[in-house]
Amino acid sequence: MVDGTQDISGVEQESICFRHVDDNLHVHEDFVGLYELPITSGENAVSGCPAVREAIQWVHELGVLFKRSGKFKAIFKEIAHEGLSDDQPVKPSTIRPLCPTRWLCRLPAILSVKDNYLAVLDSLRDMASSGSSESAVKANGLLDRFEKGETYLSLEMVTKPIAAIEQLNRSCQARSAAVSGMLEAVKVTTKQVNSWRTDEEFHVLYRKAASKADELGLDPLRVPRKRTPPRCLTGPATPFNPTSAEQHYRQQYFSFIDAVVVQLNERYDPSKTDLAAYKMLEDMLLSGKVVDETFVQKYPELQKNILTVQLAMFKQTTGASSAHEGKVAYRGMKQEVRDLFPQVATLLKLLLVCPVSSIVKEKLENWMSAAFQLKGMKGIEKKQARALNPASVKRQSKIMETMTIG
Repeated sequence: MVDGTQDISGVEQESICFRHVDDNLHVHEDFVGLYELPITSGENAVSGCPAVREAIQWVHELGVLFKRSGKFKAIFKEIAHEGLSDDQPVKPSTIRPLCPTRWLCRLPAILSVKDNYLAVLDSLRDMASSGSSESAVKANGLLDRFEKGETYLSLEMVTKPIAAIEQLNRSCQARSAAVSGMLEAVKVTTKQVNSWRTDEEFHVLYRKAASKADELGLDPLRVPRKRTPPRCLTGPATPFNPTSAEQHYRQQYFSFIDAVVVQLNERYDPSKTDLAAYKMLEDMLLSGKVVDETFVQKYPELQKNILTVQLAMFKQTTGASSAHEGKVAYRGMKQEVRDLFPQVATLLKLLLVCPVSSIVKEKLENWMSAAFQLKGMKGIEKKQARALNPASVKRQSKIMETMTIG
């Protein structure tokens, strides 16, 4: 199994794990190593929208400053609490950096900045004028970025799409998730994200951001300086130049929405991935029938005639509605009852070896990433992985196996 994470320097690393299942249907994942990658699909989603990419980067830099500078943290908390009124008794949220291991988990960081934007500006001003330290210089640079109306507009542009995708992420990572349900959830999310790609939707979003920028005293939204591309790239065609700021940013907003939809379609399209095969295996377990006899012949460990009988018995006995429920039901059987379903056990092993999503691996990956950062390591290779304490890794994996997404 492979998945991406980042090391302390922000370099994308691909983690590799070997996943296997024992006779009691306990899943084991053995970590092999981390290997550097040039880019991730999450980064592709914002590559065509410079304003969004930069705004998300400024949010992360602000969170890092808040986390590392005790002085800035104290300034922000004091200003944020002074700004509270009787109409706003809610405690201001903490500024936080973006999640380093999961690109989708960025909504809390973005909302914490949007909800406390004025306090952020005042805190950066105070910090920037506090001296010539590295943190003060950093605060001065961030103040220049956050005083631009473009930054606030970009945060507004990404809030709803990222919220929808994060909810999809949680739904697909539930232990009871089924492939059919996951694909349906993706369709619903894709349809919803596409519905936001309209001139009317962006106009409302733009007016809201422009009004907030005026209220906060941010730099007004304007069309960037025109840059004429070389004729060798455009030919005789006249290059497109937006005539208004709204037109300019609408183009970037549509590019962001299109990139999100394309990424969802490419990742979850059964015709382009192995999801179709996995769904076929799952459908057999949940329906209690061999759906496609030709498909079963691709798996030499499955015997069609015997599997047909055992699937019907297993469905009638357990009524499992997901692979997870089938696994739990099988584990709870006495050995004599288990012996009635050897082919079903094989089918369950196939489903568990290639899960819909790996919550356990992701939590282990996050834990190891944090451990490497504490040690100041920029990456780890297979040879270095052997030097890790296997007992510690296994113990952490066992703990994580009992955890679920909240």
